[in-house]
Amino acid sequence: IDVGLIYRSEKFRPLTHEAIRLTFPTDTSVKTRDILYVKGLVFKKDTLHVFVNHWPSRSGGQTASEPRRIFAAQKIRHYVDSICARDPDANIVIMGDFNDEPGDKSLLEGLQAKASKEELKGCDLYNSSYTYFKQGKGTEKYKEHWAVLDQIILSSALVTRKSGLMVQDGISYIFDAPWLLEEDTKYLGTMPFRTYAGPRYLGGYSDHLPVF
Repeated sequence: IDVGLIYRSEKFRPLTHEAIRLTFPTDTSVKTRDILYVKGLVFKKDTLHVFVNHWPSRSGGQTASEPRRIFAAQKIRHYVDSICARDPDANIVIMGDFNDEPGDKSLLEGLQAKASKEELKGCDLYNSSYTYFKQGKGTEKYKEHWAVLDQIILSSALVTRKSGLMVQDGISYIFDAPWLLEEDTKYLGTMPFRTYAGPRYLGGYSDHLPVF
């Protein structure tokens, strides 16, 4: 299932786009989704670079599958470095389902997404999802554990800039409206109200919560 970018045409105008193919050198038989890169203009003046992701799953186990997500992270990091070499104040948003959490190696080492705004310099990346990760919240639930798989990562310019195009407070949030949740009768609490459970239609929205 390919990823896509939905945008408001009165606010954002795409200029170029590219489907970044992931071919794993250690196992070319493994297939995964492309990363979608879109470069466009916000309000007809500010250039914005957007990477939309759905990284390889944890199928086969988190440890065994981790190198594939690290590879995806390094691929984006290469693109980010190229953008920043031309524009150190570049506006970059990297978002999607990473199938890893903010503290995992793919995000911290592969993508080099920092956990603290105080550490930012130059064209660093900041994981704005660390806020709710540290609070023990999550976007997806497996058994009793909520995991932060869906994240928004920002270039330092969008976080540290005091005027113009910026993300207020450099924070992202989980949208957890009650109608997106249902009672978790097995592991207690709530869980995302999903559309399907296997082949059985439930009529919900998704097994993940949205972030914004």
